[in-house]
Amino acid sequence: MRTQISRCLWVLALSALNLLADGFVYFGSQGAPTRLGTPEGPRAGTNILSQLLVGTETGKLLPFGNPQVNRSGIFVVTPISVSLGNPGTLVLVQLAAWDKSAWGVSYAGVPEAAKGFTDVISYYLGRNPANPPIQTIFNQPAVVPASVPEPGEIVLFFVGVAGICAFTKRHSTRAMFK
Repeated sequence: MRTQISRCLWVLALSALNLLADGFVYFGSQGAPTRLGTPEGPRAGTNILSQLLVGTETGKLLPFGNPQVNRSGIFVVTPISVSLGNPGTLVLVQLAAWDKSAWGVSYAGVPEAAKGFTDVISYYLGRNPANPPIQTIFNQPAVVPASVPEPGEIVLFFVGVAGICAFTKRHSTRAMFK
């Protein structure tokens, strides 16, 4: 009986350790600063947020951690816990960036066309958040598309009225000269 109890406790202890053994990604953008408009455009400011995406398949990367604020296109390396595997697990990592003044702070609320993405890189999850082994090294910067404000309904109404006025004036002056 004692042997069974000790075996049960041993199995429970190992299971608990596996639950606590999430790997970490040391997430930063020093190698490829986030840009605005084009890959050579100005560096992103504090209104641009960056989100870590991690997964095991390229088309199925999920957001982990909180969005980070850019300062001149770069943000400090942040260890982010990833529940996709134990330390040493190979995952795919990508950075997404968007304009928080236009789309808010939630990654889920940003349309795909308004996001900029880095390249997808392979990364081995780290073990200890206090002692980072390596950080993410992207080769291509996330380029946040230039935001084009959508005109309001009132502006569209006045543009339509101006177009109708110009069109009717043109027809009425032609009729006078015939």
